[in-house]
Amino acid sequence: AFAYVSYLEEQGESLRRPVFPFAPTANLAVRRRLFEELGGFDEHLPYTDDADFSLRLRAAAGPIAFAPRAIVFHEERCTTATLFARYRQYGRGWAELLRKHPGELAWGPRLAWNANADVLKSLARIPAGYVRWKFRRGSPEDFHFRRLEFVRRFAHRLGFVERALSRGRLLW
Repeated sequence: AFAYVSYLEEQGESLRRPVFPFAPTANLAVRRRLFEELGGFDEHLPYTDDADFSLRLRAAAGPIAFAPRAIVFHEERCTTATLFARYRQYGRGWAELLRKHPGELAWGPRLAWNANADVLKSLARIPAGYVRWKFRRGSPEDFHFRRLEFVRRFAHRLGFVERALSRGRLLW
């Protein structure tokens, strides 16, 4: 199944991040010559190759422009299990990215604490969403969004910690 997803907010936020801004390549256009000069995507980073490529692209060509009117179609993640699996893979990829670019991503205890706190905050938002929905003060969509946001954040953090530990590094 295919569905139109714009992710405009997420795409723009990725480029405006104060630490490690990057362009998700699910919707990125770059001249072929430059892509080839930069060596394309790093096959050792299958889930964060876009962030790695963005680093090299910014270094070679300068800032990356955001085009909010660009349209792209993506395959939908239809189940909670597929969402969990994908974000666990993304988390593993971010741990690999830290190994490749330690100077660019100054990961430390404070950022690890913030990442853990984000997971716990997203978990804490679920019961309130459920209660609001059941007492007709909220929507089922809001409840499910909160639930899936927790799944996404937890899976990403789990994958990150798993990969870091498997590489013999304590990144948390």
